[in-house]
Amino acid sequence: MNMSRTREVISEYSYGSRMKNIMGFTGALAILLAAGAAHAQVDRTKQPPAAPAPAASFPAYEEFTLKNGLRVFFVRDSRPLVTFRMLVRGGRSVDGDLPGLGEAAADLLTQGTTKRSAEQYADEIDFIGGGVSASVSDDAIEVIGGGLRSQTEALLDLFADAVKNPAYPAEELDKYKQEQISGLQAQMAQPSWLVTQAVNRLLYGGSAYGQVRTAPAIMGLTREKIRNYHDTYFVPGNAVMAVVGDFTPKELRANLESKLGDWAPGAVPTLARPDFPERTGRRIILIDRPAAVQSNIRVVAGGPLFNDPIRPKTSILASILGGGSTARLYMNLRETHGYTYGSYSFFDANLYSGRFIAQAEVRNSVTDSALAEMLHEIERIQKENVPREELDRTVQAAEGTFLLSVAEPNITAQRVLFIQQYDLPKNYYNNLLDVYRSVTPTDVKELARRYLNPDNLAIVVVGRASEIQSGLERFGTVEVWKAEQFGG
Repeated sequence: MNMSRTREVISEYSYGSRMKNIMGFTGALAILLAAGAAHAQVDRTKQPPAAPAPAASFPAYEEFTLKNGLRVFFVRDSRPLVTFRMLVRGGRSVDGDLPGLGEAAADLLTQGTTKRSAEQYADEIDFIGGGVSASVSDDAIEVIGGGLRSQTEALLDLFADAVKNPAYPAEELDKYKQEQISGLQAQMAQPSWLVTQAVNRLLYGGSAYGQVRTAPAIMGLTREKIRNYHDTYFVPGNAVMAVVGDFTPKELRANLESKLGDWAPGAVPTLARPDFPERTGRRIILIDRPAAVQSNIRVVAGGPLFNDPIRPKTSILASILGGGSTARLYMNLRETHGYTYGSYSFFDANLYSGRFIAQAEVRNSVTDSALAEMLHEIERIQKENVPREELDRTVQAAEGTFLLSVAEPNITAQRVLFIQQYDLPKNYYNNLLDVYRSVTPTDVKELARRYLNPDNLAIVVVGRASEIQSGLERFGTVEVWKAEQFGG
């Protein structure tokens, strides 16, 4: 090719490139202008509709029973992790006249066994990069273990040792009691702790659920009492276990028999139903804290039991009222009136009772005004249909939370145990999204009327009585409780 032809080719290429650049720029400009026009038409005062939630199902599980009577529920999971979770029935409900007994039995479970000192136990757990812990609830003690699948044998050995052989060493118990008393003193300085104790006393009376831990009760803990609690309730027939991991059922059964098979069956204890006080009519309870600069408010009502089929629908009701920063209580008390940093509500349940709680912490000077707005929102949701858009957003948020949680092995293990503990249908979690999606505005209104009758609510406030009592009296007769009765 001669030089003149070469220049022609280069010129044509350059011209073509320039034209492509010009056309590309023009096209991009057109897209930007179109996007700008579309942007100008978007109503930013309205949230865009959420996309439909993806389909998901609760994982299938298998069940078998060890020779000693321990029921095991197994979820196959191909990830290189293993989760053990055991639920031992009892919890705080069987503390008797020593509140905190079950909590001590749980907290000290991994602080030394008959085979390992507390230090040895901690070192071995750290070495395999795993964890074993225990916690107490109203109805049970849960023991949780987790780590790498490759460390299953060592992890299960440590888990089983804590379950079967806790030593409750005297030196660990002494340290525990001192730590608990120091912690209790710090808690008693917190109005939020005090209001929680008052709510429990209101709902559960003198039963174990309503008892308050005190320094004398903590000092009354002994090895013998804790050991007796453990030996009474930690028996295979009073426990259920869930395992999530990459095993075959045969392999898992062999592992569990090797580590837990020698756990002596023992007698299964009888768990008596607690006696709760009858509660009717509106009650307003004020716990006086003369130095308080703000008030802690709780609006309390009954709720469905854990296994009540209606319970998932009430969670939608609670979320509309106080489920987060876009819910009604939050928007009213914080965004509209500036009374608080946040206001929330929820339904909760244990084995024998259900409850509703709405809460806020506000300045003393606006205590009655904030309470009036909380009651207004509770009454409004009983009188007006929730707009479909608001309901849909709430349902979609509940769907999203559930879908994210399905991927968590520990939550999966807990839910499998809940199916057993609370006698739920086996397909309870498989159907949960359908139940959420079935909620209608009429359902929300009817559930609010059923559980949140304004004439049957209890109101518990911790604050400075000299400043807030007269304002609270506009809502009814105020009962003044002494903080000292809760150790405050």
